[in-house]
Amino acid sequence: MKFLLSKPALEMITETAHIRDSRNYGSFPDVVQRAFVACDEISIAVGYIGVNSVTHLIGLVERNRVHSSVNVYVGMPLGKSTRVAAEQLDKLLQRRGLGRVYETTMEFHGKVYLFKDNGRPIIATVGSSNLTGIVKSHPRLEVDIQIDDQQTLTACESIFHDLVIPISVPVGESNERSHKQTASTEDLAEDTLQGMFSELVSKIDEEELAEVRLAIMGDKTFIHRFRCSEKQTASNLNKFFSVGRKSKRKDGTEVEIPRPWYEVEAILPEAEREDPNAPPNLFTVVTDDGHVFEMGRRGDYDKNLESRHNLQVFGYWVKRKLEDSGVLKPGDLITDATLAAYGNENLKLTPIDDNSGRWYMDFSPSNQDD
Repeated sequence: MKFLLSKPALEMITETAHIRDSRNYGSFPDVVQRAFVACDEISIAVGYIGVNSVTHLIGLVERNRVHSSVNVYVGMPLGKSTRVAAEQLDKLLQRRGLGRVYETTMEFHGKVYLFKDNGRPIIATVGSSNLTGIVKSHPRLEVDIQIDDQQTLTACESIFHDLVIPISVPVGESNERSHKQTASTEDLAEDTLQGMFSELVSKIDEEELAEVRLAIMGDKTFIHRFRCSEKQTASNLNKFFSVGRKSKRKDGTEVEIPRPWYEVEAILPEAEREDPNAPPNLFTVVTDDGHVFEMGRRGDYDKNLESRHNLQVFGYWVKRKLEDSGVLKPGDLITDATLAAYGNENLKLTPIDDNSGRWYMDFSPSNQDD
């Protein structure tokens, strides 16, 4: 038996002197992703999902035509953004003739992942990880058990047939259930900027944010124009569409693990890099909605403007603005038309005159130039 841990839990295990044999432990997202592209039939039943994890599944299915069946069962209430993501995945699965995304008519809080190949169960996991746990940026400590023996795998398969499937309906097809879910809860706290990156992101209250806005030095504003031309479909805001990590299945078929949906960086052209108002190579931002995190400039000629320690912090902040406004759906390409519909194509960075060395970062739709 092997215990599968989330990234934070694995890091704790390796730092704990009481644990003598790390061979008993593995990475939950690594195991699940490998099994997803190695097997042709996938059944996943969880309590909660998240936009990042659902979009990751979208990328896995779109880039790897190796599946005959993929079905996802969601047992707990869907928030607005997660419902949009679930419907995107559902459309893809239907279009490929693979399966559906389902909601349960009774609340289901289990977490069972079952992977089959040629009709035979190969591997399963049971534990604490919701679908949010399949991405390495998942912030919580999770423990799951990897199952390989045939008797227990058969029991896992029965969980789907005897318990989950009988109480499941395709996402959005039960009006009563859908209304209840949307009205009863918001997205999980972990599916927020602070929730996903609690060690990297803090937030100030409205009173302090108002003081920051009064202290910005408007005559020193730096403006970066997001560019989403056809030549940049795999960079800048659209790194999700660039080539991911590749490997081969046992049959020799090449498969690809996509980059995280929220991985983003802003590529500064020469004119912007030479702007006297350009930000330094390391600085802290206060965003227009009160989030605080570190940004920096890296790469050749310091052209890559990105969040420090994790590219997804900046990416989550930018993309969730587009998603929440309704102009971007998870898994879709950001184009100039997307930004036009949002009402802004410019990221503004302005020094804050409060002796903190911080910068005010603004990407609100009201910033669209006249």
